[in-house]
Amino acid sequence: MKLFKYLIPVLFTTLIISVIISCDGSLLNPMMPAGSRDYTWEVDTLANWPNSHYMVYRIWGSSPSDVWVGGDMGSAPYSIWHYDGRKWTAIRTPLLTSTWGIHGFSQDNVWMVEAGSNIWHFDGVEWSIFGTYPYKDYKYVGFNRLHGVSPNELYAVGFAETPGEKYTRIILKYDGNDWSYINIPEKDQFFASVVVEESSKHVYLQAEKNVRGVGFFKTYYRLVDDSLIPIDSTSKMADLVSLNGNALAVINNEIYDFQNDKLVLWKQFDESQFIGRIWGRNRNDFFTYNYFGNVGHYNGYDLKNIFSDGENRGLVEGFVFDRDVFFIVMELDLFQFYIYHGSLK
Repeated sequence: MKLFKYLIPVLFTTLIISVIISCDGSLLNPMMPAGSRDYTWEVDTLANWPNSHYMVYRIWGSSPSDVWVGGDMGSAPYSIWHYDGRKWTAIRTPLLTSTWGIHGFSQDNVWMVEAGSNIWHFDGVEWSIFGTYPYKDYKYVGFNRLHGVSPNELYAVGFAETPGEKYTRIILKYDGNDWSYINIPEKDQFFASVVVEESSKHVYLQAEKNVRGVGFFKTYYRLVDDSLIPIDSTSKMADLVSLNGNALAVINNEIYDFQNDKLVLWKQFDESQFIGRIWGRNRNDFFTYNYFGNVGHYNGYDLKNIFSDGENRGLVEGFVFDRDVFFIVMELDLFQFYIYHGSLK
Protein backbone atom coordinates (compact mmCIF):
# COMPACT_ATOMS: atom_id res chain seq x y z
CA MET A 1 0.00 0.00 0.00
CA LYS A 2 1.37 3.38 -0.95
CA LEU A 3 2.98 5.51 1.73
CA PHE A 4 1.12 8.47 0.20
CA LYS A 5 -2.07 7.12 1.77
CA TYR A 6 -0.59 7.52 5.25
CA LEU A 7 1.41 10.70 4.78
CA ILE A 8 -1.35 13.25 4.23
CA PRO A 9 -3.29 12.36 7.39
CA VAL A 10 -0.21 11.94 9.58
CA LEU A 11 1.41 15.17 8.45
CA PHE A 12 -1.85 17.03 8.88
CA THR A 13 -2.52 15.47 12.29
CA THR A 14 1.00 16.37 13.36
CA LEU A 15 0.26 19.92 12.32
CA ILE A 16 -2.91 20.32 14.40
CA ILE A 17 -2.20 18.76 17.59
CA SER A 18 0.69 27.82 31.90
CA VAL A 19 4.31 27.96 30.96
CA ILE A 20 6.68 27.34 33.91
CA ILE A 21 8.09 30.73 34.96
CA SER A 22 10.46 31.74 37.71
CA CYS A 23 9.22 31.53 41.29
CA ASP A 24 8.88 35.27 41.69
CA GLY A 25 7.03 35.68 38.38
CA SER A 26 9.89 37.58 36.75
CA LEU A 27 10.78 37.45 33.08
CA LEU A 28 12.70 34.27 32.23
CA ASN A 29 14.62 35.90 29.37
CA PRO A 30 15.37 39.43 30.60
CA MET A 31 17.60 40.24 27.63
CA MET A 32 14.48 40.23 25.42
CA PRO A 33 11.39 42.39 26.06
CA ALA A 34 8.05 40.76 26.78
CA GLY A 35 6.08 40.23 23.58
CA SER A 36 3.01 42.43 23.10
CA ARG A 37 -0.50 40.95 22.90
CA ASP A 38 -2.15 44.11 21.57
CA TYR A 39 -3.32 42.86 18.17
CA THR A 40 -6.20 43.56 15.84
CA TRP A 41 -7.48 40.44 14.07
CA GLU A 42 -9.06 39.75 10.68
CA VAL A 43 -10.50 36.45 9.46
CA ASP A 44 -10.51 35.56 5.76
CA THR A 45 -12.23 32.54 4.24
CA LEU A 46 -10.40 30.69 1.51
CA ALA A 47 -12.70 29.69 -1.36
CA ASN A 48 -14.94 26.74 -0.53
CA TRP A 49 -15.37 24.10 -3.23
CA PRO A 50 -18.04 21.65 -1.97
CA ASN A 51 -16.95 18.00 -1.86
CA SER A 52 -13.49 18.87 -3.19
CA HIS A 53 -11.67 17.53 -0.08
CA TYR A 54 -8.87 20.06 -0.44
CA MET A 55 -6.50 20.73 2.44
CA VAL A 56 -4.33 23.77 3.19
CA TYR A 57 -1.32 23.41 5.49
CA ARG A 58 1.75 25.32 4.24
CA ILE A 59 2.53 29.05 4.48
CA TRP A 60 5.47 31.36 3.80
CA GLY A 61 5.86 35.04 3.01
CA SER A 62 8.50 37.64 2.29
CA SER A 63 6.35 40.39 3.85
CA PRO A 64 2.78 40.92 5.12
CA SER A 65 1.86 41.93 1.57
CA ASP A 66 3.41 38.87 -0.06
CA VAL A 67 2.18 35.65 1.55
CA TRP A 68 1.74 32.21 -0.06
CA VAL A 69 -0.32 29.30 1.24
CA GLY A 70 -0.84 25.88 -0.29
CA GLY A 71 -1.82 22.28 0.26
CA ASP A 72 -3.52 19.39 -1.51
CA MET A 73 -6.14 20.46 -4.00
CA GLY A 74 -8.18 17.24 -4.06
CA SER A 75 -10.71 17.92 -6.81
CA ALA A 76 -10.50 21.70 -6.31
CA PRO A 77 -9.21 23.82 -9.23
CA TYR A 78 -6.35 25.45 -7.27
CA SER A 79 -3.66 24.38 -4.81
CA ILE A 80 -2.01 27.71 -3.93
CA TRP A 81 -3.22 31.13 -2.83
CA HIS A 82 -1.45 34.48 -2.64
CA TYR A 83 -2.08 37.47 -0.38
CA ASP A 84 -1.04 40.91 -1.65
CA GLY A 85 -1.82 42.89 1.50
CA ARG A 86 -5.47 43.40 0.52
CA LYS A 87 -6.99 40.10 -0.58
CA TRP A 88 -6.32 36.40 -1.14
CA THR A 89 -6.22 35.16 -4.74
CA ALA A 90 -6.30 31.53 -5.83
CA ILE A 91 -3.56 30.82 -8.38
CA ARG A 92 -4.13 28.30 -11.14
CA THR A 93 -0.87 26.50 -11.89
CA PRO A 94 -0.91 23.77 -14.57
CA LEU A 95 0.54 20.41 -13.46
CA LEU A 96 0.62 21.42 -9.77
CA THR A 97 -1.80 19.39 -7.64
CA SER A 98 -0.23 19.74 -4.21
CA THR A 99 2.03 21.97 -2.12
CA TRP A 100 3.76 20.00 0.61
CA GLY A 101 6.41 22.57 1.40
CA ILE A 102 7.15 26.21 0.64
CA HIS A 103 10.09 28.42 1.59
CA GLY A 104 11.79 31.45 0.12
CA PHE A 105 14.22 34.31 0.55
CA SER A 106 12.57 37.21 -1.28
CA GLN A 107 9.50 38.11 -3.33
CA ASP A 108 11.18 36.79 -6.49
CA ASN A 109 12.92 33.74 -5.03
CA VAL A 110 10.42 31.24 -3.61
CA TRP A 111 10.67 27.44 -3.69
CA MET A 112 7.93 24.85 -3.44
CA VAL A 113 7.86 21.05 -3.20
CA GLU A 114 5.00 18.69 -3.91
CA ALA A 115 3.76 15.12 -3.55
CA GLY A 116 5.96 14.17 -6.46
CA SER A 117 9.50 14.53 -7.73
CA ASN A 118 9.13 18.09 -9.07
CA ILE A 119 10.75 21.12 -7.46
CA TRP A 120 9.00 24.42 -8.27
CA HIS A 121 10.37 27.96 -8.29
CA PHE A 122 8.72 31.40 -8.36
CA ASP A 123 10.74 34.20 -9.98
CA GLY A 124 8.42 37.06 -9.05
CA VAL A 125 6.29 36.57 -12.16
CA GLU A 126 5.26 32.93 -12.42
CA TRP A 127 5.67 29.46 -10.94
CA SER A 128 7.55 26.92 -13.04
CA ILE A 129 9.09 23.49 -12.60
CA PHE A 130 12.78 24.03 -11.80
CA GLY A 131 13.59 20.36 -12.14
CA THR A 132 12.41 16.77 -11.67
CA TYR A 133 14.36 14.55 -9.28
CA PRO A 134 13.60 10.81 -9.24
CA TYR A 135 15.47 8.75 -6.67
CA LYS A 136 17.43 5.68 -7.75
CA ASP A 137 15.08 2.88 -8.82
CA TYR A 138 12.15 3.97 -6.64
CA LYS A 139 8.85 4.53 -8.40
CA TYR A 140 7.61 7.54 -6.42
CA VAL A 141 9.16 10.51 -4.68
CA GLY A 142 7.42 12.90 -2.30
CA PHE A 143 8.87 15.98 -0.61
CA ASN A 144 7.30 17.07 2.68
CA ARG A 145 9.23 20.18 3.71
CA LEU A 146 12.06 22.47 2.74
CA HIS A 147 14.09 24.97 4.73
CA GLY A 148 17.28 26.97 4.56
CA VAL A 149 18.89 30.19 5.76
CA SER A 150 20.73 31.06 2.55
CA PRO A 151 19.65 31.18 -1.12
CA ASN A 152 22.67 29.01 -1.84
CA GLU A 153 21.94 26.32 0.75
CA LEU A 154 18.45 24.88 0.91
CA TYR A 155 17.21 21.42 1.87
CA ALA A 156 14.14 19.47 0.76
CA VAL A 157 13.20 16.29 2.61
CA GLY A 158 10.68 13.50 2.24
CA PHE A 159 10.60 9.92 1.00
CA ALA A 160 10.99 7.63 -1.98
CA GLU A 161 8.76 4.60 -2.42
CA THR A 162 8.02 1.60 -4.55
CA PRO A 163 4.53 0.58 -3.33
CA GLY A 164 4.36 -2.84 -1.72
CA GLU A 165 8.13 -3.26 -1.83
CA LYS A 166 10.17 -0.56 -0.09
CA TYR A 167 10.44 3.07 0.97
CA THR A 168 13.18 5.24 2.39
CA ARG A 169 13.94 8.73 3.69
CA ILE A 170 15.55 11.24 1.29
CA ILE A 171 17.35 14.59 1.44
CA LEU A 172 17.84 16.89 -1.52
CA LYS A 173 20.20 19.89 -1.29
CA TYR A 174 20.31 23.08 -3.38
CA ASP A 175 23.76 24.70 -3.78
CA GLY A 176 22.77 27.86 -5.67
CA ASN A 177 22.84 26.14 -9.06
CA ASP A 178 20.98 22.85 -8.85
CA TRP A 179 19.51 20.26 -6.51
CA SER A 180 21.23 16.96 -5.77
CA TYR A 181 20.57 14.08 -3.40
CA ILE A 182 22.69 13.59 -0.30
CA ASN A 183 23.82 9.98 -0.16
CA ILE A 184 22.51 9.02 3.28
CA PRO A 185 21.96 5.40 4.38
CA GLU A 186 18.57 4.08 3.32
CA LYS A 187 16.08 3.31 6.10
CA ASP A 188 12.33 2.68 6.17
CA GLN A 189 11.44 6.13 7.50
CA PHE A 190 10.26 9.32 5.88
CA PHE A 191 11.47 12.80 6.75
CA ALA A 192 8.60 14.99 7.92
CA SER A 193 10.56 18.17 8.59
CA VAL A 194 13.91 19.93 8.36
CA VAL A 195 15.28 23.04 10.11
CA VAL A 196 18.58 24.79 9.41
CA GLU A 197 19.91 26.91 12.28
CA GLU A 198 21.04 30.42 11.37
CA SER A 199 24.17 30.74 13.52
CA SER A 200 25.50 27.18 13.74
CA LYS A 201 24.22 26.15 10.26
CA HIS A 202 23.37 22.79 11.84
CA VAL A 203 20.75 20.84 9.90
CA TYR A 204 18.17 19.03 12.04
CA LEU A 205 15.59 16.57 10.77
CA GLN A 206 12.54 14.77 12.08
CA ALA A 207 11.99 11.30 10.66
CA GLU A 208 8.86 9.19 11.14
CA LYS A 209 7.87 5.57 10.73
CA ASN A 210 4.45 3.98 11.02
CA VAL A 211 4.83 1.21 13.61
CA ARG A 212 1.97 -1.22 14.00
CA GLY A 213 0.35 -0.87 17.42
CA VAL A 214 2.37 2.26 18.22
CA GLY A 215 1.54 4.78 15.52
CA PHE A 216 4.11 7.11 14.09
CA PHE A 217 7.48 6.76 15.80
CA LYS A 218 9.59 9.92 15.46
CA THR A 219 13.37 10.26 15.50
CA TYR A 220 15.42 13.47 15.53
CA TYR A 221 18.71 13.60 13.62
CA ARG A 222 21.49 16.05 12.84
CA LEU A 223 22.94 15.93 9.35
CA VAL A 224 26.74 16.02 9.08
CA ASP A 225 27.94 15.74 5.46
CA ASP A 226 26.26 12.51 4.35
CA SER A 227 25.86 11.02 7.85
CA LEU A 228 22.90 11.23 10.22
CA ILE A 229 23.57 11.52 13.95
CA PRO A 230 20.57 10.18 15.93
CA ILE A 231 19.56 12.45 18.81
CA ASP A 232 16.36 11.12 20.37
CA SER A 233 13.15 9.23 19.57
CA THR A 234 9.54 9.34 20.75
CA SER A 235 6.13 7.87 20.00
CA LYS A 236 4.45 11.03 21.34
CA MET A 237 3.06 13.89 19.28
CA ALA A 238 6.14 15.77 18.14
CA ASP A 239 7.29 18.56 15.89
CA LEU A 240 10.49 20.26 14.74
CA VAL A 241 10.34 24.07 14.55
CA SER A 242 12.51 27.13 14.03
CA LEU A 243 12.28 29.99 16.56
CA ASN A 244 14.45 33.05 16.05
CA GLY A 245 16.87 31.02 13.95
CA ASN A 246 17.18 28.14 16.43
CA ALA A 247 15.87 24.60 16.06
CA LEU A 248 13.51 23.35 18.78
CA ALA A 249 11.72 20.05 19.34
CA VAL A 250 8.13 20.21 20.58
CA ILE A 251 7.07 16.91 22.19
CA ASN A 252 3.58 16.89 23.64
CA ASN A 253 3.57 19.81 26.11
CA GLU A 254 7.35 20.20 26.31
CA ILE A 255 9.82 22.26 24.28
CA TYR A 256 13.43 21.15 23.94
CA ASP A 257 16.69 22.74 22.80
CA PHE A 258 19.23 20.81 20.75
CA GLN A 259 22.50 20.86 22.70
CA ASN A 260 25.50 18.65 21.92
CA ASP A 261 23.26 16.25 20.00
CA LYS A 262 20.91 15.83 22.94
CA LEU A 263 17.46 17.21 23.75
CA VAL A 264 17.49 19.56 26.76
CA LEU A 265 14.17 20.65 28.27
CA TRP A 266 13.54 24.38 27.95
CA LYS A 267 9.81 24.89 28.66
CA GLN A 268 6.89 22.83 29.90
CA PHE A 269 3.30 23.85 29.22
CA ASP A 270 0.01 23.05 30.90
CA GLU A 271 -1.38 20.02 29.05
CA SER A 272 -4.96 21.18 29.66
CA GLN A 273 -4.29 24.34 27.62
CA PHE A 274 -1.54 23.67 25.09
CA ILE A 275 -2.00 21.24 22.19
CA GLY A 276 1.20 21.77 20.28
CA ARG A 277 3.14 23.83 17.71
CA ILE A 278 4.85 27.16 18.25
CA TRP A 279 5.55 30.08 15.92
CA GLY A 280 7.30 33.24 17.00
CA ARG A 281 9.88 35.99 17.01
CA ASN A 282 11.89 34.99 20.07
CA ARG A 283 11.57 33.14 23.39
CA ASN A 284 9.57 35.96 24.98
CA ASP A 285 7.21 36.39 22.04
CA PHE A 286 5.71 33.32 20.39
CA PHE A 287 2.32 31.86 19.54
CA THR A 288 0.87 28.43 20.28
CA TYR A 289 -1.99 26.19 19.23
CA ASN A 290 -4.26 25.86 22.28
CA TYR A 291 -7.46 23.94 22.94
CA PHE A 292 -10.91 25.03 21.71
CA GLY A 293 -9.61 26.81 18.65
CA ASN A 294 -7.55 29.35 20.57
CA VAL A 295 -4.45 31.15 19.41
CA GLY A 296 -2.17 31.21 22.45
CA HIS A 297 0.68 33.61 23.18
CA TYR A 298 3.68 33.39 25.49
CA ASN A 299 5.24 36.74 26.42
CA GLY A 300 8.05 35.60 28.71
CA TYR A 301 5.78 35.59 31.78
CA ASP A 302 2.79 33.39 30.98
CA LEU A 303 0.79 31.67 28.28
CA LYS A 304 -2.66 33.08 27.50
CA ASN A 305 -5.35 32.63 24.87
CA ILE A 306 -5.47 35.82 22.81
CA PHE A 307 -7.84 35.05 19.90
CA SER A 308 -10.48 32.59 18.73
CA ASP A 309 -13.17 32.69 16.08
CA GLY A 310 -14.81 29.34 16.86
CA GLU A 311 -14.25 26.45 19.26
CA ASN A 312 -14.39 23.74 16.60
CA ARG A 313 -11.35 25.00 14.75
CA GLY A 314 -7.70 24.03 14.76
CA LEU A 315 -4.53 25.90 13.91
CA VAL A 316 -2.71 24.14 11.11
CA GLU A 317 0.29 26.33 10.38
CA GLY A 318 1.51 29.87 10.97
CA PHE A 319 4.00 32.49 9.86
CA VAL A 320 5.24 35.45 11.89
CA PHE A 321 6.56 38.82 10.72
CA ASP A 322 7.82 41.76 12.77
CA ARG A 323 4.32 43.18 13.35
CA ASP A 324 1.99 40.69 11.64
CA VAL A 325 1.05 37.05 12.09
CA PHE A 326 -0.84 34.70 9.80
CA PHE A 327 -2.40 31.35 10.71
CA ILE A 328 -4.03 28.69 8.55
CA VAL A 329 -7.09 27.48 10.46
CA MET A 330 -9.42 24.58 9.70
CA GLU A 331 -13.06 24.10 10.65
CA LEU A 332 -12.61 20.57 11.95
CA ASP A 333 -15.94 19.07 10.92
CA LEU A 334 -16.43 20.94 7.63
CA PHE A 335 -12.91 20.99 6.17
CA GLN A 336 -13.33 24.71 5.56
CA PHE A 337 -10.15 26.76 5.77
CA TYR A 338 -9.61 30.26 7.09
CA ILE A 339 -6.73 32.68 7.54
CA TYR A 340 -6.37 34.51 10.84
CA HIS A 341 -4.36 37.69 10.37
CA GLY A 342 -3.17 39.55 13.45
CA SER A 343 -1.52 43.00 13.32
CA LEU A 344 0.13 44.79 16.23
CA LYS A 345 -1.62 48.06 17.05
